Amino acid sequence: MKVKKVQVVINTEKQFWQDFQSRLEEFATTAQTGKTTKSRPDRVVFSSLTEMAQVLTPRRLELVGLIGRHQPESVRELAALAGRDIKNVSQDVRLLERYGFIELAAGRGSRKRPTADYARLDVQVYF
Repeated sequence: MKVKKVQVVINTEKQFWQDFQSRLEEFATTAQTGKTTKSRPDRVVFSSLTEMAQVLTPRRLELVGLIGRHQPESVRELAALAGRDIKNVSQDVRLLERYGFIELAAGRGSRKRPTADYARLDVQVYF
């Protein structure tokens, strides 16, 4: 069983920008040496517990689980699996993709296929 480990960090705004600058410098150094970087983050930074709770809602975490277990071919199929309206699921999928919890791959035609290449998500919260 593949496990995705994600550090969820709660930072002040000052700490957020210091971390951002550090990661940007790390990225620049890596790019100069010709090495590749990870395509998905292993660390997600929020400014508060409230922001984290707004992103990692039970319904969104359910979508991540459905994607991992059922590997739907489209967002429409995911919405049907969840028993939810496609518009709301589409919004949640875009947000989960933006934060790096899932990816949207090319599907049939113009459809996007949500993917999560792991069977378990370990979230560690750092304050």
